[in-house]
Amino acid sequence: MAKINFSSTTVGVIITCLTLIAGASAAFAISQHQINRHELKIQQMQEEYRKDHDILLEIKRDVHWIRSNMPGDSPT
Repeated sequence: MAKINFSSTTVGVIITCLTLIAGASAAFAISQHQINRHELKIQQMQEEYRKDHDILLEIKRDVHWIRSNMPGDSPT
């Protein structure tokens, strides 16, 4: 097998390129993890919003019913 001689500059450039690729890959992985986590939080918030909205609609119907059954008041 032939021995390949690399200059110190070439080795430095190769190590720098490998370090940059590793750093970019790590940054992408961290970003993807954060995106996934935020999507889960958004889904949970939307589910809670739907529940709260349903409760508010029920309260609105109850208030309307109470007002319509109060003596002397006309329904609004």
